[in-house]
Amino acid sequence: MDQTRNYSWKKTQCELEEFIKSIITCSKPDQISSETLHALVSQFQTHKCNRYCSKCYKERNKFFKKCRFGFPRPVKTNFLLNDVTDCLAINKRKHPRKRLYHLPRTKNETHINDYNPALLLANQANVDVQYIGHLGSRLTHYTTDYMTQHERSEQDTMWKDIFTSTKSLGSTQL
Repeated sequence: MDQTRNYSWKKTQCELEEFIKSIITCSKPDQISSETLHALVSQFQTHKCNRYCSKCYKERNKFFKKCRFGFPRPVKTNFLLNDVTDCLAINKRKHPRKRLYHLPRTKNETHINDYNPALLLANQANVDVQYIGHLGSRLTHYTTDYMTQHERSEQDTMWKDIFTSTKSLGSTQL
């Protein structure tokens, strides 16, 4: 019985790995053979740490900075699926302790965010694609929050100029 369950779990792990790898990647395409996709990945999927993501942490009386999004991500030669139970466990701040999976990634791809090439080509903007392995309440909150977040646009500048202008529309002389 235990061997049957173990075989079934291994089969499920392989299927999950194949599913994730068929949809999500972190590879940086070749500039010559995939010029457009290479440009989009470079522009929208390459993470650059800044004040927003860099957080100061204290451990053993020493301070250090760490990217809250986990960049640079570790170099991996093979796909790695972590233990699901361990990934669902949360730390003191109610955040998951580990990523469920790690995609194969080279040294040149440690700052590339996971994406789907078709979505990136269609959207031509950042696409953060990840497999979520549970149906907990965080899934609904995360999806809703992410989908409704404000995107900056050229119109933001136009409206800011209108509302901060020292002239009013009524004071314009003809």
